[in-house]
Amino acid sequence: MMLGANTFQQAKALIDLGVRADNTYPEGHAYLVKTHDRARSTRTAIFKRFVHIWQQNHNVHAHFIDDSHKKNDTSIKHKKDILFYQTGLKHVPDISTNRYLPGAIADHLTSGAGVGIGHDGQMKAFRWLESGLTGSYGAVIEPCNFTEKFPNPQILIPSYTAGDSLIEAYWKSVQQPGEGLFIGEPLARPWSKTILTFQGRTLIISTIELDTNQNYLIEERTSPDEKWRETPNNVTAKIKKNHLEIHIPNAKAKLYRISKKPFYFGIMRLPE
Repeated sequence: MMLGANTFQQAKALIDLGVRADNTYPEGHAYLVKTHDRARSTRTAIFKRFVHIWQQNHNVHAHFIDDSHKKNDTSIKHKKDILFYQTGLKHVPDISTNRYLPGAIADHLTSGAGVGIGHDGQMKAFRWLESGLTGSYGAVIEPCNFTEKFPNPQILIPSYTAGDSLIEAYWKSVQQPGEGLFIGEPLARPWSKTILTFQGRTLIISTIELDTNQNYLIEERTSPDEKWRETPNNVTAKIKKNHLEIHIPNAKAKLYRISKKPFYFGIMRLPE
């Protein structure tokens, strides 16, 4: 993956943007657009299917947009809080009018988006980065319009929101990436899997790896030789946006573990 920049300052700004995305658990929108360009809209069926099955997980609101009747215009302009934007055109209009959240990803299916960063020929993937995106993808040689050679939201969005870094999720989403180039900040991770912090003597575990509808048992021990024992403190949990935040007050143990406990009310769930 390449940073994609004209200057050192642009490259540093891109890295800083990726860092700002980390651990933010953002709420925003995914726009998957069918355009008037039939040859570049071969992902339409994938877009429709994904929006149909996606249940606004992780506060990502997915929209299928039919712009097939708009030749020199787009419905995606002056939009806010964009996290994903996928379309298919030689040139995508009005991308600079939108507000993209840190960690956002966008790409357009066309033949030469990954060839350089200039303004000649087809719109370059670099234009997305200039407009505030954190990652993009473009073909470097003629890929035809096979969907396997372009990012698939059915892989990209679930992987990214499950805690993968930008490059992990993006690379997984392209079945045949050999004719394309990923650009952006590869380590951006808006949805970190688990974060441990202390607030005074309280251990706070923020995670997207636990089911908020499941009961859990939290245990502790002070050394690997000891047996696990139930944490005696007043452990509580809060649902925060799309992740679970567990508070363990007066946390002195060196080791903790969380396990499912059927029919056991292991932690109290509190509203945000």
